[in-house]
Amino acid sequence: MNNKKTIITLKSGVISILLMLIWTILIYSTNIQNRITTLMQYLFFSVGIFSAHYFYKKEYGRMTYVRGIKLGLGVSTIVGLFYSILIFLSLLLDKNKTVLKTIKDSAYKAFKNKGLNEEAIQSFLIKIEKIVTPFKSAVFIFLFMIFVGLILSLILSIFTKQNNNE
Repeated sequence: MNNKKTIITLKSGVISILLMLIWTILIYSTNIQNRITTLMQYLFFSVGIFSAHYFYKKEYGRMTYVRGIKLGLGVSTIVGLFYSILIFLSLLLDKNKTVLKTIKDSAYKAFKNKGLNEEAIQSFLIKIEKIVTPFKSAVFIFLFMIFVGLILSLILSIFTKQNNNE
């Protein structure tokens, strides 16, 4: 990737990260969490990918479907790395296990709402405790962001690409 393409990808990755962080801080500070507010994160992720397409087309004049996917995956890698490092450090430096407690409390409420019995819930909570380690969580977040970014890139590239005859 040459220097201009790298700058476009980095700039768009930072746009995604900033939008997603601002939204997350806003949601947690107002304590308004639901399915819609969670899905808004994907909208902000899409804005970052779309901005990479926009900046690329502004710089180079046209963009193919494959280039759109590559740009989207580049943005996804940047976002994934940022959030992986963030979750890794959050879990690693969390001596009181506040993050783990929050995850377990949320899971407990979700399982209780689904009508699971206490024994099944406790079994799941033990599994969560084994899974939510700094390294495993960081790897999962990174792979999840790449996967989501790929899906968003595939969809957005359909609309932002330019065919040869355009």
